[in-house]
Amino acid sequence: MGLLAAIALVMGSMIGAGVFLLPASLAPFGWNAVGAWIIAICGTLVLATVLARLVEAHPDAGGAVGIVDVAFGDVPAFLVSWVYLISNLTGMVIIAVAAVSYMASLVPIMLEAPLAVVAAVIWAIVLLNLRGLRAAGRFQTATTVIKIIPLIAVISLAVGALAEQKGAIAPFHPSALSLDGLGGAAGLTMFALLGFETVGFAAGRVRDPAKTVPRALLWGTALTGVFYLLVSSAISLMLPSQVVSASGAPFAVFVGHFWGTGPAQLISIFAVVSCVGALNGWSSVSVPAPRR
Repeated sequence: MGLLAAIALVMGSMIGAGVFLLPASLAPFGWNAVGAWIIAICGTLVLATVLARLVEAHPDAGGAVGIVDVAFGDVPAFLVSWVYLISNLTGMVIIAVAAVSYMASLVPIMLEAPLAVVAAVIWAIVLLNLRGLRAAGRFQTATTVIKIIPLIAVISLAVGALAEQKGAIAPFHPSALSLDGLGGAAGLTMFALLGFETVGFAAGRVRDPAKTVPRALLWGTALTGVFYLLVSSAISLMLPSQVVSASGAPFAVFVGHFWGTGPAQLISIFAVVSCVGALNGWSSVSVPAPRR
């Protein structure tokens, strides 16, 4: 796995279904959400830098679990590995359920046997990873490129609307900022930024991990954070908060408002791709894929 694939693994694992729903949860927080994003991004970059330096110092350790093994021994490393595996498997099911939910909005017949479809999606990704890390890496790169298209679309629509004065950002009032608001929003934003550590666990299967992993961690985390900050802020601050918070598809609401209903319907397709890409990222660090 090279640098591009490693960055795609980081971004692909971080960008999942949540980005399409998070603006609705953050809309009531107003400008507090913007501050929370900045705090969460900075905090996540600190964690990513620590992990990057550890991988750089122990490139042959095999990622975070191997580093724990070097520092504390076999038992703590086993416990960390076991807990991470269980959390991954649980997360994979949740992501697969989200993917099928979006699929069902396009193909309602899937609702007749949703559990079977969820199982089929999971096994399809697992089988892809069993083919080898190269195949999984290429798939991850492709899905990451596709899933950032709606993010770029929202940013472009926001910039265009502001430039043509067809939209406006909610006014900033310093008095509206509060520790409670920042703290509540920060919990949501920090959770959305989880997943950067996946490339650390896959360090043993990355070419030249001492250089590739630190670069991928920092670039992938920073780019994802910037995308999240711009997209979430645009949706939350350029539409009425009550409209965004009441919507189950804030991306579609934003695109529909500034572009049209037709493009808004494409959001479900991108959401499916986003979920499947995230599922592949988590599977890459859970399935013992061969190196080919």
